[in-house]
Amino acid sequence: MYIFSSLLATYTAQSVGYFSAKIRKRGDSMVYYFNDANVDKAFYNPATLEMDVHFASGAVIKLLYVLYDVFENFSHSDNPFDFFNQVILNDPTIGRG
Repeated sequence: MYIFSSLLATYTAQSVGYFSAKIRKRGDSMVYYFNDANVDKAFYNPATLEMDVHFASGAVIKLLYVLYDVFENFSHSDNPFDFFNQVILNDPTIGRG
């Protein structure tokens, strides 16, 4: 009974969209994989406050002084490409490396 209920909970969570993207930890840094046509993944290192954003075109942008809240909002936004263009690039505290 426990296996069936956990499988049902996993299927329900996947159908609702809770697992639409995956966060993985690699050492000190975190990797977030997007299901977006423009943004592929984002690497974030909370120790150095650096974030690397990888785009589907192959371009990589390194950002400096990114707070964890910004990374979290970016990773959970409905449209990460618009969030990147409207919020992250217009934030005066975030530098580009």
